Amino acid sequence: MKVIRFLCLVLLPILMTTSGEFLLKHSINHHQKVATSTAATVPIASGSPLRQPSAIFAVTMITLGGVLWLVAMSKYELSFIYPYLSINYISVLLGSQWVLHESVGWSRYASVIFIVIGLVLISRSPHSEVQKKGNLT
Repeated sequence: MKVIRFLCLVLLPILMTTSGEFLLKHSINHHQKVATSTAATVPIASGSPLRQPSAIFAVTMITLGGVLWLVAMSKYELSFIYPYLSINYISVLLGSQWVLHESVGWSRYASVIFIVIGLVLISRSPHSEVQKKGNLT
């Protein structure tokens, strides 16, 4: 049960926010291609990419991920869960190359290896859930 709670409160918001970011980036890229291919002399703001359903859904995912993260902060020690946000860097790096077809150099992959090592060390450290509400000490 604790594993499921951890997955829902810590990893799910990370997945939601990174997925939302990729969808938002895709919506913006698609909008720019359409705008430039139709001889757009009209400013991009008039046909804002944020008005597209995919962009609205992306922003909703990012927002809900943030709300879930707030719940996670109330349930776990911040010093334990916060390093898991570095999973964002890993997923963005991989997704940028595989989904968005961006160029990713070896130095970025080497950096991700250090992040993974840090996550392994943090995940093995003793931690506890927040015991008393309202007690920051």
